[in-house]
Amino acid sequence: MSFGERLTAARKEQNMTVKALAEACWTSTTAIHHYEKGRRLPTAEMLIRLCNALKVSPTVLLQDELKYKPPSPSAVLMDELQALTPEKRAELSAFLTLLQEALEDSKSE
Repeated sequence: MSFGERLTAARKEQNMTVKALAEACWTSTTAIHHYEKGRRLPTAEMLIRLCNALKVSPTVLLQDELKYKPPSPSAVLMDELQALTPEKRAELSAFLTLLQEALEDSKSE
């Protein structure tokens, strides 16, 4: 469901007309029609006005629009490893080998 579809559904759920929503948000009916038809997205300020008028959180209207997912820690680590020079990779490998040996020694004690 798009932003415009969710906006329309929220407006209808509140039994509001386009005109009533426009007045509550201090904007024109044309602007509301553009948002509902997906021709434009509202500014941050207008989004807040829409949410207040419709008594919904921004998440309700934006849920599918927010597609950013932070990279996983392992993906970040792999990117950092790939950026290392061969010499630095060798140093890291030697360090990890020493660390693994130290852990094994501490387990056997």
